[in-house]
Amino acid sequence: MQNLQAQVSNELGASIGFCNYLGDLQDKDLTFKSPGFSFGVTAKHTFSSMFALRGNFNVGRISGNDELSNKLKNRNRNLSFRSHIIELGVVAEISALPFDRYNHLNSSNKRYFNWTPYFVGGLNLFHFNPKARYEGVWVPLRPLGTEGQNTSFNSQREYSLTQVGLPFGLGLKFQLSSQICVAFEIGARKTFTDYLDDVSGLYPDQTLLQNEKGKVAADLSYRGDELTQGVGVNPTNSVRGNSANMDWYTMNTLTFTYKFYKN
Repeated sequence: MQNLQAQVSNELGASIGFCNYLGDLQDKDLTFKSPGFSFGVTAKHTFSSMFALRGNFNVGRISGNDELSNKLKNRNRNLSFRSHIIELGVVAEISALPFDRYNHLNSSNKRYFNWTPYFVGGLNLFHFNPKARYEGVWVPLRPLGTEGQNTSFNSQREYSLTQVGLPFGLGLKFQLSSQICVAFEIGARKTFTDYLDDVSGLYPDQTLLQNEKGKVAADLSYRGDELTQGVGVNPTNSVRGNSANMDWYTMNTLTFTYKFYKN
């Protein structure tokens, strides 16, 4: 029984890193273009040398800009956004090798390592708020109904800024001493919203949008006319984004933790 209890430990730590966004304003499925900084805190309870539960609180920033696109049609669309992401989640951490070589109460009949690859998967709750720069000011986009939400153009309602996501990823962790650990982790977040960037469906009627939501809403709904060539004159019901694919974001972190042994 003593050997089983010896595996139990708790860890507290902090992380720094960068995050990325995958969606309508990003050409590639996986890219490190336009990264935003992230930071967070973590708490972990280890049940055995290969299994732990971890709670995370992270803050990061994502962004996208059609100006950086390799596709002409996207550059002509001329949309952009940024958003802070605040997430709170719980994940299971499964190690590939028995970890915690420095624990002197480990079983003498088993080999333990001070490094191991690991996998994480779980559930989180995150908050976002896409904004676009307009006349030198960052303007929240959701209240504007840039795709006709809450207008007579269609029956859409405002999307929720707080959503559930599925975090998962791979990492590599090292135990530098009996109580100090460091981990490198690449993590993806599957979401169930297509509005991290405020872009999903069709362009609404710009005249109607301006009448019901104001000039700023119309200006930020369709920005092709801001280009010198004046792309497009009437975008109503033309494609603004791909509603078939949900948006994703990533959190890639370097984490330092301090280990407390329960027994």
